[in-house]
Amino acid sequence: LADIIGEAEVFVSAQHMEVCGIAEPKTSVEGMFSIRYAAALALAGRATGPSALAEERIQDPAMVALRDRVRVTPVSHVRDRTMPTEVRVRLTNGEELKARVNALAVKPDNELPRQWETLKAKFTDLVSPVLGTGRAAEIIALVQRIETLGSIRELTDRTSAKR
Repeated sequence: LADIIGEAEVFVSAQHMEVCGIAEPKTSVEGMFSIRYAAALALAGRATGPSALAEERIQDPAMVALRDRVRVTPVSHVRDRTMPTEVRVRLTNGEELKARVNALAVKPDNELPRQWETLKAKFTDLVSPVLGTGRAAEIIALVQRIETLGSIRELTDRTSAKR
């Protein structure tokens, strides 16, 4: 998909630029604060979890080339970061795609199963390097049935790296 993208433009509030305006991130921390890099990840269909912030991924020539085709434009009609972000993508064949995305919007109930899967993947990505994938899966299983636990200690005992 990334090779058919000619250019992309993301229209954001000026507040976004104050926090996430790093145009050419090189480190993990800079990658966390780069709308251009986040947009490139999304356009490439790549995961946006902790593995996306590895310096090798941020500096990967293919990701840099895609990031360099992303322009971030602050606009006055997007007054604050809670408003939807507008995205325009021009494909190499000249076709133009547009979307409005509001990552902060409350999702309807029918999207909860997909949100749960997204949260499980992110949790596993974050926790596995410290506790291992087996323990991450145990914690997820406990959270799924948290109302039936005899004690919250059943869950918290599994969250310690010293176990």
